[in-house]
Amino acid sequence: MLGARRIAEQARQAGIEGSPSTREIFDSARAGDERALAVVDATARRIAHVAASVALVIEPELFVLGGAFGASADLLLGRIRRHLARDAAPLPIRIVASGVPGDPVLRGASWLARHRARERAFAAAVGGRPHETAAGGPYDTATGGPNDTDLTGAGKGDIT
Repeated sequence: MLGARRIAEQARQAGIEGSPSTREIFDSARAGDERALAVVDATARRIAHVAASVALVIEPELFVLGGAFGASADLLLGRIRRHLARDAAPLPIRIVASGVPGDPVLRGASWLARHRARERAFAAAVGGRPHETAAGGPYDTATGGPNDTDLTGAGKGDIT
């Protein structure tokens, strides 16, 4: 429904030749290419449709655009909001661009993997066992455990 393949399909439908990347299409739109702008608008319409569909079911407070979509917020946010106002007006939907550079999902996963590897190495060195992912453990995302920290290593309530 969304993503590079769908954007490439929309580009072909708009008459854009070759196999430009999403970034190249969005750069062409920034330069004023009408066909690329049509692709950007179609992408914004799809994002708005997905956000409205999700909002009907779970009522999130906020949608965050990440990755290529977040990096293209200058092109997308206004269009998404326009489509939402027209097609999903009664729904209180907030959409913003992520402030995390690069791929935040990959960054979070690599942080967690590094943290777990360090914990296992330490446990092996001292002859203990690493913390389990049990209720109240360091990876308990439901209740927060005694070792509940953010990516800076600060615990909840710590002043950083």
